[in-house]
Amino acid sequence: MSHLYNFIILSGTILYNTIMKKLLILCFVVLAFAACGNEAGNQPESLAMPTIEGKIYDFSAASQSRPVLIASVAGFCGYCKMMIPLLDNLAGEYKGKNVDFVIAFVDNKLSAVQDIAKKLEIKHATVVYNGGNFASYMDVEGFPAIYLINNTGGEFIVEEWGGYNPNYIAEMRAMIDSMLK
Repeated sequence: MSHLYNFIILSGTILYNTIMKKLLILCFVVLAFAACGNEAGNQPESLAMPTIEGKIYDFSAASQSRPVLIASVAGFCGYCKMMIPLLDNLAGEYKGKNVDFVIAFVDNKLSAVQDIAKKLEIKHATVVYNGGNFASYMDVEGFPAIYLINNTGGEFIVEEWGGYNPNYIAEMRAMIDSMLK
């Protein structure tokens, strides 16, 4: 009987932690948008990230109007380097549709990120660097950490995946398709 009790307590704790993490992410996104307002230059540094092409990707503005799949990755992470091409291929499938794909490197050295992007032949996703603030706000515990964020009429939907698993792509595709309907 005590084993069943321990199992129930452990299962409840895991479920509670998962729900609390999603609520924390949701609160961050909602509070970030509320704090940002619509004034130019009032975006927190963590939500406006430089791209490897020298532009600025404004995550908060983009996620207000369309789904955004953003992967927080690190240049030293082998699993990230295996997941990035899968995400880039998925981005290619949605080319011209109202969805953004962003690969956010926590690395802050532009040349290193450009080298990795070139080696991995990233063609479709937007590549940003210096995404460490984004990763800390999202409470990333490991890499890659992938988030699909959608604002459907003021209601934020946040889905997340962690680590390397090629099966995630089918789940992401299904979620994106449902958001684009």
